[in-house]
Amino acid sequence: MSASTAALAADLLPPPLPEPVAETSCIYFRVDGGASFHERPNVYKNHGGKKSKAYGEKLKDSGFIEGGVGCQFTPMFRADIVGGYRFDSKLEDKWNSLDAKLSTGTIFANGYVDFDYFGFVKPYVGGGVGVAFHSISNVDKPPFSSSGSSTDFAWNVQAGLAFDVTENIAVDVGYRYVDLGDAKSGGPDHFHVDSITAHEARVGLRFRLN
Repeated sequence: MSASTAALAADLLPPPLPEPVAETSCIYFRVDGGASFHERPNVYKNHGGKKSKAYGEKLKDSGFIEGGVGCQFTPMFRADIVGGYRFDSKLEDKWNSLDAKLSTGTIFANGYVDFDYFGFVKPYVGGGVGVAFHSISNVDKPPFSSSGSSTDFAWNVQAGLAFDVTENIAVDVGYRYVDLGDAKSGGPDHFHVDSITAHEARVGLRFRLN
């Protein structure tokens, strides 16, 4: 076969197929912890069918843990579902007529906008809606009140910074404002905790699948 014939045969061969591009998963897992700094709630007590407001009521600060799973849909948008638990907070007032503890479980569906313009540091803003599962326990005061549980709508807004440690691991440091709705005790003279809100500081890790 002449050189010209070999060259012509090579020209007639189909071009080589491109190398397949490996697809990366959008899925990530997260784990977080932090502190809740509660705003002053409104507590209403029931005495024989008559309603009265507590004076100087206070819900002490507490800690929380969370974990969840999410998806990074685009470099700028992600969403996750997160479950959390806020540890016991002491509930009291200035008249020494209120003494109980409140703990809360939460489930939030969150969405975020990531600003992927600063290298390994990514600012973000976000927010979410969900459900708060309140539990009032260790009720010493008021008399004829007892432990109780209730469920209410919850929401949050948040902002923070994510630091890429590796391609698949990021450290998340953020601020969040939460509104966890209301809680109610049990007993014939039950009390009602209105407007459970808090400023929260949290730090966590996000692990993205390959």
